[in-house]
This record gives sequence, C-alpha cells and structure tokens, in this order.
Amino acid sequence: DVKKSIDSSGLGTRSIFAPVEAFLQRCHDMLEVCDSRSQFSPKLKLPAFGGTRGWEVTKSMLEMRQTFHKLLCVLKSLPYNLLDVKVTRWHDDYNQFKDGVKDLE
Repeated sequence: DVKKSIDSSGLGTRSIFAPVEAFLQRCHDMLEVCDSRSQFSPKLKLPAFGGTRGWEVTKSMLEMRQTFHKLLCVLKSLPYNLLDVKVTRWHDDYNQFKDGVKDLE
C-alpha cells in the first residue's frame, strides 16, 4: 500500500498531497472568478427598466459592470502566475476580489 510506505518513510501524506490540494483549491477559486464574470458580463444585454427611476437602475447596473471590470483587471494584472500555489499572496488578492464582488451583489 502506497500510503503505508509513505507514512513509514517519514514523509507523511500531508506534505506530499498539500500542493495538489492547494492547486485544486486555486482552480476552484478561478472557477468562482469565471462564474462572477458571467454574472456581470457586459455581453449580456440589460433589460429595459421602466418607470420614473428606470434610468437610475440602468445607470446603477452599468456602474456595477464597470466596478467589476476594474476588479477583474486587478486580477489580470497581478505580477505572478495565478495557478502557482507557492505564491501565497493569492489568498489576499483573491479575498479582495471576492469582497468587491460581494459588495456588488
């Protein structure tokens, strides 16, 4: 059994599989970014909001899209490979992105 031989060698399964688990988590994070992008996509046509405040609602939606675009640009311009699990700054940068998206929702 591989697990027993790894454990008996003193390496432990955690130290061997931790980078793989971190990479999988990073991939899940990137999927959340993609899901958020589809929610605020400028390719989706905004509905026509009627009433006396219709223009205000439309303007607010457009501002939300612009704000999201800025959040996305920050991620795109990070000076490191987003899938490099050795870069621990990702957690702070990703949390900042998530907080910004949460504010938009």
